[in-house]
Amino acid sequence: MPALIALLAALALVGCHRGAPPTPAECARLLDRYTQALLRADGHAPSASEQARAAASARERAATSRAFARCPKEVSRESIDCANGAGSADEIERCLVPVP
Repeated sequence: MPALIALLAALALVGCHRGAPPTPAECARLLDRYTQALLRADGHAPSASEQARAAASARERAATSRAFARCPKEVSRESIDCANGAGSADEIERCLVPVP
């Protein structure tokens, strides 16, 4: 899942806290949301078993990712709120990648 790795890297780059930082649970929910958005990106509706397998795989990768572990400390509330309101994987990524 190269896109998942890209999300984890984006989470490592985001900073500048405004408001309360996200909790580890919010970061985990965002990972689940992003995984689901990736599954829908190719236009098909994933089965419940596909969704469960993808979520488990993403969580397994995130558990060993230093970037994901830093999410509660380095991702801004603004970025999390933006990503939670995003309608696609691309929009989620745009919320998390800092603009130069």
